[in-house]
Amino acid sequence: MTAADAGFQAPATQAELDAMLAAATAAAVPSDYDALKAQAKAAADAGKSELELANERVAELTAQADALRRDAERAAVAADPRFGGVPAALLVGSTKAELEASAAALIAWRGEKSAETPGPWRTQGDPAQSGTSHTPDGEGKESWARSFFGV
Repeated sequence: MTAADAGFQAPATQAELDAMLAAATAAAVPSDYDALKAQAKAAADAGKSELELANERVAELTAQADALRRDAERAAVAADPRFGGVPAALLVGSTKAELEASAAALIAWRGEKSAETPGPWRTQGDPAQSGTSHTPDGEGKESWARSFFGV
């Protein structure tokens, strides 16, 4: 039996696809999943001492604190005016020095890309040497417009 035989209709929008996936996920998870998960954790914790449970909790909180510290450092480097608005999500590294190096590399990459790939409104070369203006301000607006539009 094929999907066409079963009356399947492909979703036309992302919202329809999301609804289909949510329904399939909800159907795949048992209704008492949270209760079973809590029972499993209680059974696993039953054999542990209070010290072991406390050590596990300390490890969880330490991991959360480290993640918050890294996020704060990433945000601080992204906000640093030396790095000109590099998105924090693009920065990689676990120390401030690594994050700053990442930001510097992104700035260098951004500069290289814009220099090697001129936009359609720019021409390569030095405008002073070519004898024509590359912008419509100043002298030669009419000649610039004619050359730009090819008339």
